[in-house]
Amino acid sequence: MGACRGDALDMATLASGLNDENPKKENVGLALAAVLGVTFLDAACASALNKSALHNRSEAAIQAYAERSGFPAAASKMRGLARDFKVPEDMRTPKLLRPLTPA
Repeated sequence: MGACRGDALDMATLASGLNDENPKKENVGLALAAVLGVTFLDAACASALNKSALHNRSEAAIQAYAERSGFPAAASKMRGLARDFKVPEDMRTPKLLRPLTPA
């Protein structure tokens, strides 16, 4: 839908040229019709691709990930594992920027 937002901005910009003072008002109308047509094609294509992508997913593949949380183990097993983690020297605050007294 990001392309449709851009098309809407194009149409809004073109619509500002549809006043009676514009000597090329007809050209603006043609450009507006062209952008409207392209917007329709963008939306139709996006809709077809979305339906195709949903159709191609198998139910088994969806079920295979239904019970997963994204974490490698249960929270009870992971609790406290990072307590002994040592930050590598190149990821620490540079020595000149560290406080003079230990925190």
